[in-house]
Amino acid sequence: MAYQFPKRILEEGAETQIDNINHRCRRRTLDMVRSVLKDEYEEVLQDPVFGPILAILENKLLYSGKIIHSFICKQLKVSKLHELWFVFARRPLRFSKQEFYAVTGLKFKDEPDIDFEDWEDDKGVRLVYLCIIQGYLIAKDDRVSIPLEYIRLVMDFAKMRMFLWGLHAYDELIDSIRKATKDLHLKKSYVLDGFSIAFQIWVMEAIPDIGTMVGQKFNKNITKVGCLGYMLSILCLCSKRD
Repeated sequence: MAYQFPKRILEEGAETQIDNINHRCRRRTLDMVRSVLKDEYEEVLQDPVFGPILAILENKLLYSGKIIHSFICKQLKVSKLHELWFVFARRPLRFSKQEFYAVTGLKFKDEPDIDFEDWEDDKGVRLVYLCIIQGYLIAKDDRVSIPLEYIRLVMDFAKMRMFLWGLHAYDELIDSIRKATKDLHLKKSYVLDGFSIAFQIWVMEAIPDIGTMVGQKFNKNITKVGCLGYMLSILCLCSKRD
């Protein structure tokens, strides 16, 4: 007897077409910051936590709403608080904290002995870091203010690098995907907050055929972090609207 998966949010063959995914990952902001803060930008590229995020911009990975939407349509109805499940070619695929960490390298492990509320202001201004946090990791509408907690962390390098960015970014993305799937069959467009490019990279890693369709492996200076692994390959699947 074949294994029976949980029901999908949309039945097979009933996948919807959308006009647009309005994602919050703002590459243009970092482009502008790079043009005026070249030294700080180069420093952040070497940062062990935030450098790999900038590598997405440097490697010019295109955002593909078509890939993301097609996979969201394959989501299974599973009551798991901190993970999502999808089915592809009759194979279940999990997107959990472990997969998000594998793609981003962002920290999930708690540091109970560290008081993140207590910080030392070195009087520096770190706009590149703030742009990465607000424009990629916890990506929201431009009209939403950056939480004071994150601004304080940026002023203390040691604590900033120990903060649970993975947990915060993952939860933001999961909540956004779940909101998008509500009444998905009725939507012509929707918004994705959070680090949705990380979800796309996970799809490209989980389904290598998809990865080779829209990108190619970048074999120079590969690290363990998945977001360093793909560079631009402009194909018709990645339209300008995406």
